[in-house]
Amino acid sequence: MLDRVSDYTEECILEISDVAFEGANVIRLVTDLSDSVGGGDYIMESYKGEAIEYNMWLCSVTVQVFGILPAKIYISFPL
Repeated sequence: MLDRVSDYTEECILEISDVAFEGANVIRLVTDLSDSVGGGDYIMESYKGEAIEYNMWLCSVTVQVFGILPAKIYISFPL
């Protein structure tokens, strides 16, 4: 995902939250993997209004950032 949103460059700036905000894309938890490898499998269904159905694994650092494994993560790419 980071490669795509950075246009395959070396830098990517994101705004993320577990609370919805205007203009955010949604990454939805599909499978909680806390009891096995940690983190969870998520899907980003759209990006900038385009359907992409992009599957990704977010590691257990997600829990460190949010305090939980959120059911939804809201993300924006300000640049």
